[in-house]
Amino acid sequence: MVGGSAVALVGVGVLVAAWLWLGRLVGTGSRAAANGVTPRDMVTTLLLWAAPLILTAPLFSQDIYSYLAQGAIVRHGFDPYWGGPVDLLGPLNPLAKNVPAIWAHSPSPYGPVALAAAAAISRATGDAIFTAVVAHRTISLLGVLAAAWASVHLGRRLGVGGPSALWLGICNPLAILHLIGGIHNEALMLGFLLVGLEIGCRGLERLRVPGAAAQGWALFLCSGALISCAGLVKVTGFIGLGFMGMALARELAVGNRLRARSAAPAIAAAAAIQSAVLGATATVASIASGVGFGWAFVQGGAAQIRSWLSLTTSVGLIAGQLSESLGFGDTTDSAIAIARGTGATIAVFCQVVVGHFGSVF
Repeated sequence: MVGGSAVALVGVGVLVAAWLWLGRLVGTGSRAAANGVTPRDMVTTLLLWAAPLILTAPLFSQDIYSYLAQGAIVRHGFDPYWGGPVDLLGPLNPLAKNVPAIWAHSPSPYGPVALAAAAAISRATGDAIFTAVVAHRTISLLGVLAAAWASVHLGRRLGVGGPSALWLGICNPLAILHLIGGIHNEALMLGFLLVGLEIGCRGLERLRVPGAAAQGWALFLCSGALISCAGLVKVTGFIGLGFMGMALARELAVGNRLRARSAAPAIAAAAAIQSAVLGATATVASIASGVGFGWAFVQGGAAQIRSWLSLTTSVGLIAGQLSESLGFGDTTDSAIAIARGTGATIAVFCQVVVGHFGSVF
């Protein structure tokens, strides 16, 4: 065990060194072109770096075993939002026994798209752990490749070369080790989200072309469905709907398509469109996956998990410990609530500011 961990950490060091060296070739601006580095070269590098991970054990995380158990829960017709893997599969079930303790009795925090994928893998593999792990990792890799495609195009819209965008956003060791090595379903979420953003930008561009409005609206609605699917993997994906909604509102307001004297009608129209697409997509996904709408009522369950990987939670934990050390008592719960609320407020503010003043296409 110790030897394996040591080898893995050495591998991480080699990967980081290779990534930093690659950054010297790619850089920013015209350096990638001067060195003859293309987006295809970057994707090939990503595949070569990720290939050895496909058949390895999960790295630095045991969350995949929770995915396997939840896939089995859905396949057997149980409600994944009623209880945790141990509650529904039983403490002696091989899949339930491997679930990390913090998730063993927790309802699934994931949406119907993630659970539908997990259930499909459960059916295809018969819950054979090795085969199922490889299948989940393959889906993670496909999600990263979809995100890579979108990153190239979104980067170009913002004046960033494709190789530079891929080097920083997709080929970096954190993305490879967390999304592919650790087999986290954020890879699937990012694939849906970034592709949805790019398709939405293309739709907004088509709206400005005479005679292409129908195609533009079709692309934009497809964008909303893709971003909604991202949120139906993990709810943080829904944030993308706000950004694209503000981009649509600006397009409606600048073109005065609503013949309004203020931006308020444009924002309201964009919000209504995004809400309708979200509602339709969520309804189809919830019914088609067979898990129902329980996901909409259990999202607060994950918030009970206190992870230092969450910046706002970390701030709350530190504030709570400081308060207790100063003799003010245990105020950790209140501190975490305040920190998370403040973080959410800042996120909304940034979303509105970027949507109103920035340019996303």
